Amino acid sequence: MKTLIIGGSGNIGHGVILSLLEKSAEVTLFHRGKTTSQVNEIESIFGDRNNADELEKAISSQPFDIVIDLICQNKTQAEALVEICTEKVEHIILSSSVTTYGNKFRGRSILPTDMQKPEFEYSQNKLDCEKALFDASLEKKFNLTIMRLANIYGHGRLMPCQLSFKSVAWDRILNDQPILCSSDGQALTHITHITDIGNAFANACLNETCYQKAYHLVYEKCLTWNQYYNAIADSLEKTLKLIYAPKDILLELGNEKYDSTLGHIMGHHQYYDSTSTYRDIPEFEKTIPLNTGAKDVILNAKEKGFLPAWDSDTIYNQIVKHFQES
Repeated sequence: MKTLIIGGSGNIGHGVILSLLEKSAEVTLFHRGKTTSQVNEIESIFGDRNNADELEKAISSQPFDIVIDLICQNKTQAEALVEICTEKVEHIILSSSVTTYGNKFRGRSILPTDMQKPEFEYSQNKLDCEKALFDASLEKKFNLTIMRLANIYGHGRLMPCQLSFKSVAWDRILNDQPILCSSDGQALTHITHITDIGNAFANACLNETCYQKAYHLVYEKCLTWNQYYNAIADSLEKTLKLIYAPKDILLELGNEKYDSTLGHIMGHHQYYDSTSTYRDIPEFEKTIPLNTGAKDVILNAKEKGFLPAWDSDTIYNQIVKHFQES
């Protein structure tokens, strides 16, 4: 099973590569070379995926069965991939996002077949990528599987908090400092370890059941943000100190800093159905629970010096002080 991963030198790629190697796949990466793959024995082809000639040269360099695109960001990139892979590649797996559905809560978990109504540019671009590739797959130019990711962590990637993807919350917990929580902490969310994400990608490869379908790579049970923060604090053997604050006040005091996270994503219910994922990719399962994975990721980041220091976000500090004094 000859596989080309577009991107792949980052955190998600690490999980995908390890799972593919366990299946004895032949793996090649196509990336710019600005970061080094965490798996040393993997062959790399260096190039810019915005350069169609370089991308075509990479895909044509070997008779690849599968192309896994982890970094497709816009319609132009997707259309170039369609043109290059048509009748050349058996299967394309596209990494996409659950944010393509928009933020309206539907009173139930969102299904992969539900209407997508993106509300900001990143999500619209991801949907454009999906449509370009899906339309081509319906014309039998290749087979397609779409993997929609929610919140993820692992292999050097920290968990997000509600306000930021590069959160000071975890070092605040380590230092017995309070952290902010939007509203009453009862909004729903998901968090999936990259090891299990990689396992789903690898086991979808050339899996005919997965052709022309989209999947949510989330565990079957969601969490409230209260449960999420408590699980992480418990993993660190710390007492959690939460400051509950109205979302609109947090956004106002944040002066636009948290609009793209709390405003667009984390301040809304994130509740996605993964029944079809478990059915069609039975190898997908939770192998690393949050109370284990969180501790490993946070302490590793602390040791290696890339855990954001608890007092390094001035605006966050000011908001905490505002509510402590009010």
